Amino acid sequence: MKNNLIKSAFFFIFASLALTSCEEDQVVFDGSQYTAMAAFNEPGVSLPVAQNEGGEILVQVDVTNTSDQDRTINVSVDESSSALATEYTIDSATLFIPAGSYNGYIRVVGNFEAIPSGTIRNLILNLDSVEGAVLDTQKTQINIELFRVCPVAANFMIGNYLFEELTEYVDGPALESGAVLAITGPIGTEAPTVRHFMSYNYPDYCNTKNDFTFNLVCGEILIPATDNNSNCSCGATPAFIFGPPTENGTYDPDDDTEVIINFTNDVNGNCSPAVQTSYRLTKQP
Repeated sequence: MKNNLIKSAFFFIFASLALTSCEEDQVVFDGSQYTAMAAFNEPGVSLPVAQNEGGEILVQVDVTNTSDQDRTINVSVDESSSALATEYTIDSATLFIPAGSYNGYIRVVGNFEAIPSGTIRNLILNLDSVEGAVLDTQKTQINIELFRVCPVAANFMIGNYLFEELTEYVDGPALESGAVLAITGPIGTEAPTVRHFMSYNYPDYCNTKNDFTFNLVCGEILIPATDNNSNCSCGATPAFIFGPPTENGTYDPDDDTEVIINFTNDVNGNCSPAVQTSYRLTKQP
């Protein structure tokens, strides 16, 4: 009974620590008498890389106790990563959790010149070990999306737009077509070039709106590989996914009155073979 109580208390403490902000180290509990657990703080982050300013991010690793000495963090690049070694740098000097801390921060830097224009590169890191700790097996991988960015005005492509599907329907429109939808800006710590809108996915069949995310990157409109999961399915798993197209849509940074967004519809062939889909977005008064 005593052991069960200890395990329950430890689980509650670790769950609380997982909610700790990456901007602030919070000492919630000194679990030095227990086996420490270590994990990445989140499953995915974006790393926008600007032409003249570059870009970097601090990847947070959490551990459930403190130590009186620094603890080494070991990571590896997963073979499924699309990012090339020339496109980023992992600062080896940051691969540790400082003495007395519950958090370590791995510095990852993007290389603008090496990242191809109009692409999102996925750098997938595996947390292999943290000295003196066991790993939370559910949180040992993080996907870092690297992409070029060029400045856009804060109000660019913000407002109400008429959405019209230009491609032939596949069992009806993929998103709403003929409807006016509101496009909004970045959420939280997202890059200033990120845009969002809410739309029904396959509105002829599914009646819950989902968030759709895209990125304005140096004249091209990029669709993330992992963010735009729909709530529609033909019974297979996973559900419909809208992903990067074979050819990106484009925009004029000086004119946001009309743009074309392209994406791949049903990436995994959940209901039918994946198809390329285009929408015209026209800004409303």
